[in-house]
Amino acid sequence: MKQHCPVLLVAICFLLTAVVPTHAAQIQLNSNAPYLCVAVNGGSTAPGTAIISYSCSGSFGQQWNYFNGQLLGLGTANGASMCLNVNGSIEASGALVDLEPCNGGANQQWWIIPSLTGPDAGTAVIMAFAGNGGCLDNSGGPAVGGGTQLVVNNCTLGASQQWILRRTEIELNTSAPHLCVADEAGNTANGTPVIAYSCSGAFNDEWNFNGGKITGIGTANGTTKCLTVATPVSPGNVVTLSTCTSSVAGQRWWALATSSTPFGEVMVYPGGLCLDSAGGPSVGGGTQLVVNECNGAASQNWNLR
Repeated sequence: MKQHCPVLLVAICFLLTAVVPTHAAQIQLNSNAPYLCVAVNGGSTAPGTAIISYSCSGSFGQQWNYFNGQLLGLGTANGASMCLNVNGSIEASGALVDLEPCNGGANQQWWIIPSLTGPDAGTAVIMAFAGNGGCLDNSGGPAVGGGTQLVVNNCTLGASQQWILRRTEIELNTSAPHLCVADEAGNTANGTPVIAYSCSGAFNDEWNFNGGKITGIGTANGTTKCLTVATPVSPGNVVTLSTCTSSVAGQRWWALATSSTPFGEVMVYPGGLCLDSAGGPSVGGGTQLVVNECNGAASQNWNLR
């Protein structure tokens, strides 16, 4: 599958659904405490409300769902979902970011892009606009509501552009009952199967996206575990939970949605194979996930929420 993206970057995009689920992730600046999160100023859902960096609290104004390249806030106005929006030219450095009704337009399309090389490799996650515009930036905007209004600037991979998506579920894009990516029985030992299982919001189906790795909330001996595919990566390889390493192979993940593949596909890098909920063995009341050639099948369509 052809995908246009910067050499040092990879993209994540997910499917937009009509109903906003109750579970949601936070977008946190990758810095030391006290932490800052992407927030709707004052919790307002009025069109044009400033999007700011503000002390992380887990409130509705800081919770986001990521589908089809759009970031949807949990708040609604007149029954319409509201989206993170660039107010102005997407190439203009310093363009302000605000909340607007979701419309599928170019100014509401975002990529989540980890750096693969350089001093921030393996740690930094930034959010970039449409892959060829600017990066979501915590610096340079005006002071608003006790925080700083976010802007888009030229991508530099600087500290003010490094973001982590926290406590998200990876949900199969199907009708209810929904299935989520989960580590089997909440185990955290190396080699624990990662399965498609009923979404519960429990720790074993919550994940962080940081530096292109998908890390489980659960820990073993104080070590965070990563979604892992055995190398060399080949079709049919099963997905497990294993100790995070500095290596890219088998633990670097990204996802995308393009005009040719409008559904969210989670891919392992390098290898270009898609996370698949079909074809694996039955484990713990679910199906162990595998990677297969990307084909747009329903078993490969995922939402991030």
